[in-house]
Amino acid sequence: MPSSEHTNSDIDTHSRTEPGTDSGDNSRMKASLRQQLRARRKSLTAAQQKHAASNVAQHLATLECYQNAKNVAAYLASDGEISADRILESAYQDGKQCFVPRIQGRQMDFAAYKPSDPLVANQYGILEPSVTATAIQPNKLDIVLMPLVAFDRDGKRLGMGGGYYDRCFEFRITADCSRPILIGLAHDCQQIADIPNDTWDMPLDIIITDVSVLSITT
Repeated sequence: MPSSEHTNSDIDTHSRTEPGTDSGDNSRMKASLRQQLRARRKSLTAAQQKHAASNVAQHLATLECYQNAKNVAAYLASDGEISADRILESAYQDGKQCFVPRIQGRQMDFAAYKPSDPLVANQYGILEPSVTATAIQPNKLDIVLMPLVAFDRDGKRLGMGGGYYDRCFEFRITADCSRPILIGLAHDCQQIADIPNDTWDMPLDIIITDVSVLSITT
């Protein structure tokens, strides 16, 4: 597949963190990885992006957790993220309630979304519903499809660094909740051997790429 051209060895992880290393070192490692992986996904052609998004949507449709979900959250892609537009359209047509992120200061909520809804650009230039769109409580969502910069086979996710998803779903750790199911969507080329981890980082339950579905067991 086009998005599998890169291998884990392409990524510089020689300074991988060791037990006891402070989060300052993790922060520097994460920043370096973001730079490399963002360039990697943005190097994909429009045709590769479209093909990958179609494959991811097909993989998701086979999962029981998606088939049974009533409240589905996804995202509106930017910066080379794999598109979830087809998924949102299909979910809406199937009668599911759809939601997408909306940024409010340092917090994020999930606002109701229909494919025909007007959208506005937030402070990062990412499209989102207007302030008048109805929001849902995060713990009422069944599944959440999350963008990512990189992932590993342990379910660790590297995001853009804003911490919005980590703060929004912190209750899953503090209240020991298994819902919503957190699903990362990615190009296969975004997988690396190991991602530096901080205590606040929210792990994924499932990762779907253009070539495979990875269910994380703990």
